Amino acid sequence: MSRNKVISADKLVHMKREFGFPDDFLCSLVPKYQEYFRLVGCPGEEKSFLELVSWNEEFAKSVIELRAEEESELTSIRVRPSFNWKLPPGFFL
Repeated sequence: MSRNKVISADKLVHMKREFGFPDDFLCSLVPKYQEYFRLVGCPGEEKSFLELVSWNEEFAKSVIELRAEEESELTSIRVRPSFNWKLPPGFFL
């Protein structure tokens, strides 16, 4: 998400495979979670956006981070979470 809590819907449609979204995520997922997201504009037009309506702090940590915290509590040693991932061809940081 951007600083103003919106992202281009067309960009998300283009990247849906990388995020693991289904083909119809704008029609199936967004209405299902309307307490969190709102679609502004019409998909297919260049001025459609997905807007974050509200934020749940429970969603802010990944499973990897939660497991690292649990391990730190058990061992009293701070464990740094490790995220192993590969970018698709042509994507660079």
